[in-house]
Amino acid sequence: ETVAIKYDLSFEDAKVLFYFSQVYEGCTTKEISQVTQIKKRKLAASIQKLVSKGYISVKTLEDQNKKKNVLVECEILSDAEPVILDLLSAKTSYLKVKYAGLSEEEIEQYEILSTRMRENIQKALK
Repeated sequence: ETVAIKYDLSFEDAKVLFYFSQVYEGCTTKEISQVTQIKKRKLAASIQKLVSKGYISVKTLEDQNKKKNVLVECEILSDAEPVILDLLSAKTSYLKVKYAGLSEEEIEQYEILSTRMRENIQKALK
């Protein structure tokens, strides 16, 4: 949250920017909303704010298979790099606390299970 404040972003804006920095393919607004747990109206406002700050450019296309969802392709612009680096640093600090006292094997097993769960969720959303 302190990174968001530093760059005059809401917590939701920072989550959306970080999400886009980690996703390399187009995705629907429904997927983004469900993964970030941000309602579509706030999601649209966050995307617009990130565009207006020059952090991202987006291309939206109506998803012909899912009529109501919009496919979003996002390009991270150079002005967003310091924000993303700060977000990554904050994530690293968080993970150090999260994994404190766990063995490498325990961390690896946790990551494997988390990845599987994330993939299950993504399959269910499509």
